[in-house]
Amino acid sequence: MDSIGPALQARNTSTPNEEVEKETVSTGKLFSTPADHYHPLATRSLPMPLIRTEQRTRSARAEPTDPGGAGISSAPPTTSFTANNQPADTLLQPAAGPVPALTRFSKGAAETRAEYLPLVLKEAAKCCIKALTSNSGRPNSAPPSPEQQLARAIAKWPQMVAMYRKADIPLNARTVCIDLHDENLVSEMRLLKHTGLSKVYTADYAGKNGGPARSLIFKWEATNLGFDIDATGINLMKPRFYCRNLAVARLNERLGWNVIPKTQIAIHDGNPGIAMEIAAGRQPTDRMFFDRDVTDTKIGLQLMAHREVLLSNPNLMRDQLKILGLHSIRFLGRRVKISGAHPAPEAVPLFKGGSVMRELIKLQIIDALTAQSDRHGLNYFIDPVSGRVSGIDNDQSFGPNIRRSADLAARMTPYSFFCVGLPTVVDLEMVKNIINLTADDIEAELGDLLLPEEIEATQARLEEIHNHFQHLAMTNRIIQPDQWERQVFDDGTTSYIARDSKGPSSAITI
Repeated sequence: MDSIGPALQARNTSTPNEEVEKETVSTGKLFSTPADHYHPLATRSLPMPLIRTEQRTRSARAEPTDPGGAGISSAPPTTSFTANNQPADTLLQPAAGPVPALTRFSKGAAETRAEYLPLVLKEAAKCCIKALTSNSGRPNSAPPSPEQQLARAIAKWPQMVAMYRKADIPLNARTVCIDLHDENLVSEMRLLKHTGLSKVYTADYAGKNGGPARSLIFKWEATNLGFDIDATGINLMKPRFYCRNLAVARLNERLGWNVIPKTQIAIHDGNPGIAMEIAAGRQPTDRMFFDRDVTDTKIGLQLMAHREVLLSNPNLMRDQLKILGLHSIRFLGRRVKISGAHPAPEAVPLFKGGSVMRELIKLQIIDALTAQSDRHGLNYFIDPVSGRVSGIDNDQSFGPNIRRSADLAARMTPYSFFCVGLPTVVDLEMVKNIINLTADDIEAELGDLLLPEEIEATQARLEEIHNHFQHLAMTNRIIQPDQWERQVFDDGTTSYIARDSKGPSSAITI
């Protein structure tokens, strides 16, 4: 831009006999000297046609034919062509009428460069906008790219940058909150439940493009954390539950499955939270979950008598849980606690049908891949009408200490987790989905959400699942997708179906 001043001065001091000066002015980038360049709005996320510069002959002083004294020659311009073989001016003008092109911008010789430049920039902005229109002058109807949506959201809510940083959420095109802000709420949020760990609300947001309102579940990040999750490697001081929920949902989408509700970031009262689709159906154990101290009962005395053996032998612990129909056995000093669930009266029919069985096995695979340690019967829904299964509350996942499903299946005593091992039967389509998922895919999908050690542990679990599927193939335990009706599940340590459709052993009195 330093050439502007000498050019203006030349218009005032040159004589009519001096040679006509040529000044190259770019329609894409102001006063650019290279002959070819991309439009300034052209980025990797917004490709634009390559616009060549145009050369216009400008006289060293105003021509008589120019009443404004602009110093623009009446000689016709020499215009280069774009990649579409159209004159550059054509892309920057409406369907009809003259173009107020940048090179036709008029200024008197007495005006200074400081006065001239803002008007040139304003004219250039108009040219940029016109370059985004079609040849007919109508705005481009293509939807904005994710990168454009990110830029617009930050421009509209600049405070989001600080919000995301405070919550330790990466702000990018895949995590940005676009329309789940308080200004889009059509009614006040309604408290759904308060678990003691976090508050859960129902939120109604205005529909997109004038569509019907959307009802979502809004959840704050848990504050009162159980110390058992520390055994998985999750940092209690900085658990980053929002990122873990988003990561589980991404893997579900990457596999092409539908067992995790769509999850995204929402902003409420100036702070981010998790917004999730409302799961259809009902929870198989409803509100009949129990966690009791049984130290002074008959079963408690028997467990305490075998305390050391159970703690030193994870396989024996797993067998005992299976026999007793429990989720966990915990030895806390001289006390012993057990947990489990009474199935709701309607629970058994929920597990009927091949489609429900198939979806539950998908959820079981995703939970093994993500090291989900909190999948008890209250944290998933079954819709008996559609057969859909929806896993909710995915906070306690991706613990870096969990490199094998057995680490959780053995309950990592003396801690307790709600999970099962790898499934004993899968179908051919599930195998294809998982085998096509690679370690590089894990890095690409989750690299912005998880720590390096969490990525590496997830890749190790993926390798274990690949090897497990090879074992199932060798033992003829891979079936066709339409053969689930024939399957029977009776091991509560390897199946949600067996674990949650049965209650605790009659040997236990609750």
